[in-house]
Amino acid sequence: MQFSISKVSADDGDDDDDENDAANSLGWAAVGLLVVSTIYIVFYQSFKITRKISNEGKLSSFKDFVAKVFRAVRKPLLYIHYFSGLAALGVLIAHGILLSRDSAASTIGWASAGIYIFYILTGLILWFKIITPKRTKKLWKVVLYVHRSLLLFAAILAIHIIHVALVGDD
Repeated sequence: MQFSISKVSADDGDDDDDENDAANSLGWAAVGLLVVSTIYIVFYQSFKITRKISNEGKLSSFKDFVAKVFRAVRKPLLYIHYFSGLAALGVLIAHGILLSRDSAASTIGWASAGIYIFYILTGLILWFKIITPKRTKKLWKVVLYVHRSLLLFAAILAIHIIHVALVGDD
């Protein structure tokens, strides 16, 4: 007969560290996906700004070049914008669930997520044409204006920076 003595270790809370690491990784993945979804916005705004350039002079060829590039990459970038934004939402929700605690940092994080969810909902309304642009032109313009709002985007960034700063202190 043989006896074996096995070492039994007490739970030292490593699961909490693993959960926090996973939540942290998911949070940065969501930020990365948000950055990917903004590539379309950069191209669109570049195109929009260069349209104001006169058709005369040296800058007219630059204007034509930007328009040609934008028209060539518009649809693929738009789909990247859609799907990376939706993926960011899924990763963001998983991040929030893993990080949920009764702390100010998670409350501020959920506030940032709430604004982002609103942002995505306005985009989905536009994408699936839930509000038809022909029948309710004024409402369509309002939703489009809200979805393109730099103020909302700045609010998401500012609140998220506060969230990250508070989580870093924990």
